[in-house]
This record gives sequence, C-alpha cells and structure tokens, in this order.
Amino acid sequence: MTFRWSDSPQSLARQFAWAAAALAGISVLLIALASWWWIDRLQNDSVKVIQRQEVELRATRVAETLSRVEERARELANSPLLATALTDSLGRDAYLQPYLVGIQAIHGDPVELMVTDFEGKEVARNGDLSFTNTEREFLMTSLASGEISSRITKGDTGNSLLLSVPVIYARTGTVEGSVWLKTSLTQLLRTDGYVLRIGEMSDPERQSIVTAAIALPPSMAGLSLHLDSQVRASPHLSTATYIGPLLGGLLLLVAAVSWVGSRLARRLTEDLASLSAFADGVAGSSGQMKRAPVRGSIEVVRLAISVNHMLDTLQAQKEILESESRARMQLLATCIANLNDVVIITESDPDHTEGHRIVFVNAAFTRVTGYTSEEVIGRGPKLLQGPDTDPTVLRHIGDRLRQWQPVTAEVKNYTKSGNPFWVSIEIVPVKDETDRVTHWVSVERDTTDSRAAEQQLKRSQQDLADTLEKLELASHMAKIGSWELDVATMQPYWSPETCRIHEIDPPATPPLDRAIEFFAPEAVPTIKAAVQAAIAHGTPWDMELPMITAKGRPIWVRTQCICVTDGGKVVLLRGALQDITDRKRSESERELLERQLREAQKMESIGTLAGGIAHDFNNIIATMLGNAELARRCMDREQAALQSIDEIVKAGRRARELVRQILTFSRRQVTDMKPIALESLVREVVQMLSANLPAKILIKVNVGDGVPLIYADSTQILQVLMNLGTNAIQAMRGCGGTLYFSVETLVSSPPLEPVDSGHRVQSAVRLIVRDTGPGMDQATLDRIYEPFFTTKPPGEGTGLGLAVVHGIVKSHGGLIGVWSQPGIGTAFTIDLPAASGMPDALEQVAAAPKEKAPMPTKSGAGRHILYLDDDESLVFLVRRLLELEGFKVTAFSEQSEAIAAVKADGGAFDLVITDFNMPGMNGIEVMQEMLAINPALKTAIASGFVDEALTEAAREAGVSRLIFKESAVEDFCSVIRELIGEPS
Repeated sequence: MTFRWSDSPQSLARQFAWAAAALAGISVLLIALASWWWIDRLQNDSVKVIQRQEVELRATRVAETLSRVEERARELANSPLLATALTDSLGRDAYLQPYLVGIQAIHGDPVELMVTDFEGKEVARNGDLSFTNTEREFLMTSLASGEISSRITKGDTGNSLLLSVPVIYARTGTVEGSVWLKTSLTQLLRTDGYVLRIGEMSDPERQSIVTAAIALPPSMAGLSLHLDSQVRASPHLSTATYIGPLLGGLLLLVAAVSWVGSRLARRLTEDLASLSAFADGVAGSSGQMKRAPVRGSIEVVRLAISVNHMLDTLQAQKEILESESRARMQLLATCIANLNDVVIITESDPDHTEGHRIVFVNAAFTRVTGYTSEEVIGRGPKLLQGPDTDPTVLRHIGDRLRQWQPVTAEVKNYTKSGNPFWVSIEIVPVKDETDRVTHWVSVERDTTDSRAAEQQLKRSQQDLADTLEKLELASHMAKIGSWELDVATMQPYWSPETCRIHEIDPPATPPLDRAIEFFAPEAVPTIKAAVQAAIAHGTPWDMELPMITAKGRPIWVRTQCICVTDGGKVVLLRGALQDITDRKRSESERELLERQLREAQKMESIGTLAGGIAHDFNNIIATMLGNAELARRCMDREQAALQSIDEIVKAGRRARELVRQILTFSRRQVTDMKPIALESLVREVVQMLSANLPAKILIKVNVGDGVPLIYADSTQILQVLMNLGTNAIQAMRGCGGTLYFSVETLVSSPPLEPVDSGHRVQSAVRLIVRDTGPGMDQATLDRIYEPFFTTKPPGEGTGLGLAVVHGIVKSHGGLIGVWSQPGIGTAFTIDLPAASGMPDALEQVAAAPKEKAPMPTKSGAGRHILYLDDDESLVFLVRRLLELEGFKVTAFSEQSEAIAAVKADGGAFDLVITDFNMPGMNGIEVMQEMLAINPALKTAIASGFVDEALTEAAREAGVSRLIFKESAVEDFCSVIRELIGEPS
C-alpha cells in the first residue's frame, strides 16, 4: 500500500493518524536503542559499587593493622622491663638488647625498633635500623614533647611509617626515653593490587578510581591515608558500539517530522486564511455582523458553522447590553442629580481665564451656591472663590491637575450672595479608551458645620487638656494618683502621680506581683486578699497601709478600689492611691504631743496634789516633832519612855524627808542655784556608793576634756546621781556588772530651756549613767517616772526616786532620756544647761534647814508674841513651846480675832506670826491687814510649804521672815529671837 497526500477534501484527523503511525514506528526504534545503552550503564555502576565495598573492607583491615602496631608499641614502651632497663645501665645489655632482637614482628607484621634514652641516644635495636636527618629531627621533637607521635615519610624504597612512643618511669612519672618504630607501609599493610595514597585526591581522578579513607589510631590522627583501586572495565558493549545506530535513527525521525509538518501546515493555512479574511471583515463592520464562508475541510466547515451561530448570539447580547447601558446611564444621572454632595464636571484643558470650563453641575450645586446650571455652564470654578480663599490650596490643586493626578483639598468658597462656606473637594480625572484625560469630576461636600464643630471640639479638647493639667497639678499637690487593673490580662496601669508615689519613672508600670511587693511585708497579705475579693466578688476597699518605695523609703498610703462589671462579671478594677505619710506623721506627732501633754498634766496634777499634801504633812510632822520635844523636856532622862520618844522623833524626821522628796518631785522646793562642776559631784557620789559596793559590781567614771560648769542646785543633783546609782546597783545585785558615769560636752546643744528666761542656753553638758544589769521591758519603761511606781520588793523603795529625778531635771531646764533592753542593761542620759552666760546665784529668802542646835536658856521674858494658825494642835504646840522659853503668847485660830487684837492694841505685840495656808484669808492677806493698821509691826509667816512664789509674795507684802514649819522645833525659837533682836 502506497501512502500519499490527496488534495481532495477529507478529514484532518485521518491525515494526522497516518502521520502519527509513521512517527510512532521510528520512535519505538529509538527507545529500544536507548534502553540498551541505559542497561549497560547500570551494570557498570553495579561493578563499581562492588569494587568500592572491596576497597573499604581492605581499608578496614589496614586500619586494624596500624592499630595493632600502635598498641604493641605502647605495650613495649609501658613494659616495666624497658623502663627498668633504661634506668639501670647493667640491665640494658643483659635484658634489653636480647629482648628487642626477639621482637622481629608484631602480630606477624615485620617491624624495626630502636630504644633511646631521654636524650635520644640509642640504647638497643633489633635490626639494621637507620634514620634520615629529617626523620631523626621529627623523632627528637616527639621525645621532647613526651607524647606519642607518628609520621609517614617517603624514601627510595617507598613510604615508611615512623612512630615514637615515650617511655615513662612509673615511680617518678618522668620520661626516661622512647621507643622508635620504623616499617615499610607496603610490607606492613600488604596492599597488593591497591595504591596507598597520602593526602587528598583531585576531582578529575575520582571518575576512574575507587577510594576509601583509612581510619587511623589516635596517635596518627594528624595523618590522612587512602586506599585506591582502578575501576575495572565492563564486560558488555561500550557506548561507541551503538552510538551510530542511535544517531541515525534520530536523524530519520527529524526528517519525517519535518516533512509531515510542512504538508499539514500548508493544508491548514489555506483554510485558516479564508477564516482570517472573514474575521477581518467582522471586525471592520459596525452594523449587522457578516457570515463566515462554509467551505474547506470537514473540521473547518464545522468551525464556520459554530462561528456563525456565535455571531448571532453576540448580536443579541450586544443589543441587550446597549439597552442596559442606557438604563444605567439614566440611573447614574438621576443619582448624581439627587446627591446631597455637589458634583461638578469640567473639561480637562483650561482654555480661558476662569479655568476649566464647567459642562455639568447637579441640583446640590444650585442649593449650596445659589447659582443655576445655566449661569455656570461654560464658565470656570473661579467664580466661587473669594477674598479669603487660600491661594496656597489653589496652587496645590492646580499643580496636581497639571500633572493629571487626582487631588483632595479643603477650600473656602463663596455663594452667589457672597456668604462664605467651606467644602471638602475630591477631584478625579475621567479617561477615554486611549487613556487620555477628557474631563475632571469634582465632588464637593459642605463642611462648614462640621468644621465649626471641629473647631469647637478642638477648643473643648484644649479646655479638657487644661483641666487635666490642672487636675494633674492638683493630684500632685494632694499626692493622689490613679490606677487600673485589667482583670483579663492582670496588667495594671499607673498614672504619673502613682509612679511618683512609688518613686519610679513614669510611664513604667510593673506587673501585678511586683506592684503588690511595694507594700510593706506585713501589709502584703491584706492587699492580696483585697484584690482577690474584688475580682471574685466585686468587693471594693478603702484602706491605709504602709509601703516601701523603689528607693527604699517607708511611706503610708491610702488605697481605694471600685469594681467595674460587665454582665455581672468584674472586668476592671479602678482606684486611687494617696500618699498620706505627712498626715500619718502629723497624727503620730499629735498623738505624741497629746500623750506628752497628758503626762505633763498628770505630773502637774500629781505635783499640785503632792504640794498640798506636803503642806498638811508638814503641819502634822511639825506638831508631832514639837510635842515629842516638849515631852522630852518634861521628863527625866532616866525614864524608859524617852527611848520611845526618840523613836517617834526618828520616824517623824523620816516622814519629813519623805515630804521633802515629794516637794522636790513637785518642783515646789526652793533651790540654791549656782555654778558647779558636775565632775566633782559625780566623784563624790561614786565615793559614797563605793563604801558598801558588792564585790562583783564595778564603777567606772569617764569625764571629757574641758567640760563646762553647770548652773544647778548641788544638793538636788547629788540626789539625782544617788538615785540613779543606787537603782543601778540594786538592779545588778544578783547578776553583777559595771556601772558607768560619763560626763561630756555636747557638740550641738539640744533644745534646752534655761532656768532664767532672760538668758539663752549656749551649750550643754551631758551626763550618762549606764549599767550592764538585767534591763527593763517596754511596759516598765512606760511607767518609770510615775510616782509610787516601783518594781522593787516591799520595803526597798517608795517609787518616788525616778519621779524625783525627773522633777529635778525638769526644774533645772534639762532633758532626761532612757534606753533599756532586757538582758543588756539600762542607760539614762541627762542634758543640763552649761553655766556660761547664766546669772549669779539667786537670792535665798527662805531659811535653809540647819543642824540641830542645843536649846538656849529662857530669854523671852516680857516679850509678847501673837500667833495665828487654823490648826488647833499647832496653836497648842507653839504656845507651849514659846511659854517654856519665857514668851507671853496670845494665840488665835481665827483671822478676824487676830486682826481685831492688833487693831485694839497694835503696840502690845513684839512679833506677829501667822500661818500661810488658812481657809478664807491666807497669811499674806492677814499680814497686809495688820501692817495697814500698824506698819511698825514685826511680822513672820510660818508654812509647811515654801516656794519662790510665796517668798516673792511675802517680800512684796513687807513680811520680815518666812519660817519653815518642818523645822519648827529646832529653828522656831532661834528665828523669833533673831526677829525681836535678842541674842539666840
């Protein structure tokens, strides 16, 4: 059968089928040749894989041989015989040389060995071993390093392995020599049929050689050895055997494809040319579409029929689209006309002075500007501009339009009536199918109201900012900050003032755990519980808690919290934090001042009470002592009752001393103030205390240099020192210890009050009385100055000692402080004003108690004394006492009777004595009445309590003398004789 192309119309599919069959036959031939070649390549690769495995196996054996050589060399070097022989010259010849001669091989591998000493000198060998200079230099270097080393060297007979192993003497750990090994790698490794290669191989050689790396022992880690083998040729055909048939088949296939393709292309181009001409005609027609010619091959005929059907469908769709387009344009025009925003369409080229010519405006344009469409069509947008239109904005719009770019701006325009209004303009270009800009569409929105609202908003925001700034300033002044806690994230937020309260830099806010840690340790559980309750139950809080700032400063804060909920669930905690440290400090200071005031009032009340009691007690004591003395005079000295009277007198004097302490405590005792040296008083007290000091108690005195004098009553200061010293000794009686007296000058004077208000305290002296006794707890310290409070057993103290000390120090314008700790001891600190700049000694107007003197003989005969006292017992005592002395006594217990007696005959009395503290008129007032009657009267006032106020009042009233009742028996008659001018 002959295959030929026919020019008669037939199916293109059949023509393609014949061509495909011919091409398929040629392709099968080519595939067969290619498969043969590929199988041959796979066989060659398999041979190479097997050969590579053989080389790797041989390389493994070589590595094992090298490891055995190294291991045996190590064993030889570590042999005790070798180390001993190196250190013993006799053993070298006797043992070492025969030993090495016997080692001709290691595990069947021939080796040559040499043993050297630590200097590298030969000691023994097992053959004709020799080294080149290079080899010896390497071996000497290895010996010096004291480590095992190896190297491969090249010689005339091939490659050799050098191995140097140090010989270490076990007892001393020193290198005594080395074992040098040299052997031929070819003989040692038995690599017949293989090539032993040192180093790496270049890439081109790898294609014909199979190679494997030799794993070297640790001493040869620096070497690189490979075992190579030449690739064996495949037993099959080579590529050149079948390359000719393969190329011939390929050329035949190319020629067949070219001939079939040209025949098909010519047939197809004829039919497609007719379709192309038809398509050109369809594209150029603007009206009714043309029809495609139905001729050519069967496939082309079918294609023409389908094209004609498609054209009919397109024509129908075109008509539908044109109708819909007209409807959309109508809808668009309606929408634009009814928009609230102004729409202006202008031409693209500005061809007149008013700018781009307007071609369309919608109804909103007329409503906003007042211009009708007829008035503006053909004119430019410049007609809307006025005197306040910003030229900068206009230039910006013009620049963008000249670049054919859209633009957005805000412009101030004017209506037809001249009213300004603001518009937001957006101008976009309209392009045709050639991408040329034909028109500009401008959409303008009236922003006059929104702009006014925006300006109002800016003013409001500025006002708000000013208010917030003022609030922040007020918050800072009030030390009040705010905070929030997002429950979802548990992340707090702090205001700047809150950060300042914590003394950290805003706006940094730490996490919740770190924020809680700012509270004092004792407050942390409280704030944690409050946070948990607020989150879980919505419980607010308002607490005052201590806190420690980031700089370690303790403060007090007031923290408040309210809970913000959403759907019944707490979502936010919001609160305030105020630094109330100043208020807390003020409250503490106020509480301290109130406590001090209460203490002062209590002490003042106790002092007032003590003064009153002391007056009554002195009257009683004076009566008791006076009558006891009278009883003594009336009794014989041999009577036994005199001993009882002496006991009564002794008890009375003790009671009188107790009253003196009460008066001193109440600071109503007359003081003898003068400059004194505190050091001398301290040493005097130490001398008195040391007289009966227990053996296990020591007293030490420390006096600073240049201590100034103090202005004080020495008797009262001695009483202070004795009280403090005695208390300390009694406290240490059971445990022993040391009592310290220290006197020093204060570097900076404390706020002392001077005794005389007309002088200022310039310096001060500090007295410290410290003991190492058992100390006192806080409860005891709080009450030590209370009168009659004592921790001593009954009968050992009155509880007035420290109260008297406190009163004396205060009366001297000083300060007293105390420190004590149980188990350590107690220290009293007393600061007294120095005598620098103080006045001279005060005038003493009250008679000081004197030593008891023997009673004088009677000498009052003829002298008339008037005595007034509201206490009948004292009236009786004084009358008996004066009458025994020979005085005539007229006594009264009523003030009016005494004044009447003076008024009746004032010259009949040589001396008038009256009590001071009486109901109704006191002694001063009575004396004033009597002196008004007879200014020449000699007068005296007797009192159980004499202070400076009474002394001054008596002086002003003209009273001649004050008599202290407590010493009436001893001093009364002497004072009377002195007043009436008789010798005592």
